Order: sequence, then C-alpha cells, then structure tokens
Amino acid sequence: MRNFLKNVTRRNNAKIRHSDVKALADRPGLEQLEVRENPTGVYSGVAFQDFNSNGVRELTEQLQNGGSTATSISTAVDRGMANVVVTAFNAAGAAGSTTTIADGTFTFTPTGAGPYRFEFSLANLPAGYNPGPQGPDSRTPVQFLADGGGTNLSLGIVRRDAYSVQNPLIATSIFRYGDPTDTTEGANFGAKHAIEVFQSTDGGTSNPGYLNPPLAIASVDFSRVGAVNGLAVDQTTRDIYAAAYFKKFSGFGPNGTGAIYR
Repeated sequence: MRNFLKNVTRRNNAKIRHSDVKALADRPGLEQLEVRENPTGVYSGVAFQDFNSNGVRELTEQLQNGGSTATSISTAVDRGMANVVVTAFNAAGAAGSTTTIADGTFTFTPTGAGPYRFEFSLANLPAGYNPGPQGPDSRTPVQFLADGGGTNLSLGIVRRDAYSVQNPLIATSIFRYGDPTDTTEGANFGAKHAIEVFQSTDGGTSNPGYLNPPLAIASVDFSRVGAVNGLAVDQTTRDIYAAAYFKKFSGFGPNGTGAIYR
C-alpha cells in the first residue's frame, strides 16, 4: 500500500484520485484494518504504613547522631501494605479494580474512558488500621484523576499503637548499688538516677560511649523507685511504668517488692 501511494504521488505531483483509491481498495488480498480505541492510560500508586503520620513515605531518611558528626542513625522505613483493593469508577460505573502487591504498589489500566474516581477499600484493611493524615505521598481514600494515566495514587495507613515520631525517646533503667533511702553526705545513693530518658539520636562523645554518656532529658531518682528493671510505656498518655526488681546489694523502693511505679 505504501509503494502504491508513493507512485501515485510522484506522477507530476498530482493529487491521489478517487479512482486510484477505489482501485487500491478493490485489490485482492488486502485486509481491512481493525478499529481500535486508544488506551485510557496506566495508573499506579502505593499503600504504605505511615509510622510517624506525616503523610510522607520515608524509605532512606537518616538523622544526625548527636554525639558524633561522623555518624547518622536510620529512621523507621514506611513499609508497603499488601492486599489493599483499589477500584476505578467512571461515568458508566465500575471500570476495574486491582490489589496492591507485597511492597504495597499497584498498576492497572481501567476500562472505558475517564475521568476516573479511584477508591481504596477500607473494608479489607487489617484490624486497627485506618487512613492516615494527608501529605505529599498520602491522599484521601477517594481520589480523582483525568483520562490518560497517572501516578502517585497513594494512601498512607496508620495504626495507633504502632505510631512513632521520627526521633523517639528512649527510656532505660540503671542498676544502682546501695540503699535508696541513704541520703548521707558522700554516699547519697538516693539522689542517683534509676531511670533516664534520651532522644534516639543522643550519643556519647567517646568510644566506648559509656565513658561520657549524653545528658538525660528526663530522669527518676533511685530514692523514688529503688531497683527496677522491666519498663513499659503507654503511647496514649506517654506514662512510663517500672517494675520493682530484686537485685543483690540494691535496695527496693518505698513500695517494696511487687511494686509497679508510674
């Protein structure tokens, strides 16, 4: 067909005549071309667990170690959420759906023509998970896009008891020698710290770090709790719970054995 049109065009630069086109169409062995619709476009995105609820999917972020300018600390990685159903709708109704894979991503081409409404199904989220705050990488469970494809159809998902700020606090117990009620000059065991709280990025300025540890931003004196070991935190109230601990040469706190201090 291409060669025939070339020959027709070259004849004295004349226009293609209707009779030439008809003759071409009548030639035996030529197949009629199939009529096809242009594709609507490919749409993609991700569903992820937004640990610090900031609407940003963080994968490689790091924070500077407060005790050393040469080292840094990696933050939590916002993992992908698998098996989240995403459905597309257009003016005619449902136009297809897909499910996020193991890394939380999805890619599919809806049927028909846009614009489309995309919905992340909340019915199949694991118990305790809910849509998170909006941000650069996290939008609402219902999103709208024009025809032609699009990316970053993304949703951050949060779980209340898994929330953590970017630079969380760390609490630790410290075993002390002596009687916590002893406040005599020179010994004064009770004034020493039994619990200390640091920022995650706080670090010592020596190696090993225990020779010059960072200063605590909060502490509990030995006289108030005595020897303690197991610690727990209430994420809602931000209270720390410490359990009394039997340790040789270390005294109990004012509530004795079996006590839990808050």
